[in-house]
Amino acid sequence: MDNTEYNWASIALVALDGVPISSSAKMLLVAAGRVENTGMGWNETRTSLSDQWGTAPVIAEGIPARLSMDITGKLSASTLDPQGRKTGEVRLRKSKGRQVLDIGPEHKTLWYLLEK
Repeated sequence: MDNTEYNWASIALVALDGVPISSSAKMLLVAAGRVENTGMGWNETRTSLSDQWGTAPVIAEGIPARLSMDITGKLSASTLDPQGRKTGEVRLRKSKGRQVLDIGPEHKTLWYLLEK
């Protein structure tokens, strides 16, 4: 997978139906790197904005990643918009008995819905 600008990301997978991920039928995957307002005014050491918070739109770095999950059952993946509406499908594949999902900036989202 490609590197990101700062080579770090925050990725989380949570069950949306109150059961453990291993048996969940509906999960939210969130993956983000650098996120900031347009025109934010960092100081030289990038430790403070002072009063230069910037404006909309928010700029978010999509994360290129390959996720290999040990989740049983047929799984589908959809991209989501900021309101949680499905905007497209993402292909999953099987490899060595695991579900494999490739995500990245080409999907133009930080949010993915996984459903059985």
